Amino acid sequence: MDNHNTIEDDSLRQESPRDTSEQFFLSEFDNTKFSSFKSFLYCFDQQCLEYQKDKHWKHKNLPKYLTGSYIKFWFDNKLFNNTYQENRELLITVFDVTRQEEIQKFHNLKLEDNKNLISFFTEKLALGKKLNYEDSSIVEHLTLSSRMEFQKFLVIQKISTPCQWISTMRQLIAVTPDNSNRNAGESGSSRIWNTRNQAYGNINTGTDPLRFQSRGYRQSHMVRFNERHTVQQST
Repeated sequence: MDNHNTIEDDSLRQESPRDTSEQFFLSEFDNTKFSSFKSFLYCFDQQCLEYQKDKHWKHKNLPKYLTGSYIKFWFDNKLFNNTYQENRELLITVFDVTRQEEIQKFHNLKLEDNKNLISFFTEKLALGKKLNYEDSSIVEHLTLSSRMEFQKFLVIQKISTPCQWISTMRQLIAVTPDNSNRNAGESGSSRIWNTRNQAYGNINTGTDPLRFQSRGYRQSHMVRFNERHTVQQST
């Protein structure tokens, strides 16, 4: 009896077509996992080739691997009426080209005027988040997009989050004199750096630099020793 059942099970298993749907595996498209939508579709096509999936299957099942704005674009534009190849080319054109434009815009966005700090920060941060950049990368680009006179101090502070960056930057701008108020006899960069040192001297050292300035100029021990030695020789 058991042998008969085993034979029947084996015969059914042999007659049934091989189902490879469970073996086919590809993670949903994610900008953090794929460098571009084109690279994702390349992986998708390779998987379909390996598991013998035709264009009809690819056309029907591609939406299952789309998320966010990609799947929204698919349904908004009724791409299920197109062929797989048409959708493939359209999605690459729309999303990869758009992403490259956003990356270029992110890199080109500079802080030209301190008065526009908030709008600059908001737009730069939004683009960075949209491109799935990590906070450390966004902070780095925020710093590099600032005026050169601010960059050195921002790097020294070892800022790691966008919130820390905007907080520090607002304080920097608050203690930085406008161009119209700068002393003509003093370079802007040196005056700004001195002002920052006075305002932020206690951030890393826990001391107020003005406290040391109030002591006035004092000669070193070696200078006083050399002066006494010279006087003794002359007498």
